[in-house]
Amino acid sequence: MLIEVTPVDDAVLPVGALREQLRMGTGFTDESVQDGLLIGCLRAALALIEARTGKAVLARAFQVRLPGWSDRFSQRLPVCPVISVDAVRIVDSAAEAQVVPPESYRLVQTAHRATLEALSSLPGVPEFGHFEIDLQAGYGAGWNAVPAGMRQAVLMVAAAFYEGRSTEGSDVLTPTVTALLAEFRATRLTLGRAG
Repeated sequence: MLIEVTPVDDAVLPVGALREQLRMGTGFTDESVQDGLLIGCLRAALALIEARTGKAVLARAFQVRLPGWSDRFSQRLPVCPVISVDAVRIVDSAAEAQVVPPESYRLVQTAHRATLEALSSLPGVPEFGHFEIDLQAGYGAGWNAVPAGMRQAVLMVAAAFYEGRSTEGSDVLTPTVTALLAEFRATRLTLGRAG
């Protein structure tokens, strides 16, 4: 389970850029009257795109909590890019936590995957216990740290949410948005099925 520990602050969200995307008027005294709605549309767009790509767009704290390792030598993390792994803990059924020494693992990252790799093997998880990994993930703390294609996709989806708020069933993942997100999605290569 991936838990967002620290949500993105409203001040970091690109409300001005979304206003420009929507070609909203500027210079009026009541210009910020729709900011709450725009922030909601941006949050919904971020959530949709992060779920679709497995990428954290803006940097923030997360916690991974699972009942056991995928194997004793590595654990794939459900989000990337990972900025840092802050702590790894083994928690028993009585909620007693044991910190795993940072020198016993390392973070290995590619464009589409982040993995915690053990330098020898990961410690066992007791019955009815779990492990926790505290980490920071995202492209950066500010909007300009996010790759251009990802920024445009977020704005297009947020604009579609804004413009379609009175209708249901409109597809916000247009072919253009899907094309923009293609470079951020991991492709699966298989050998196919026999027979």
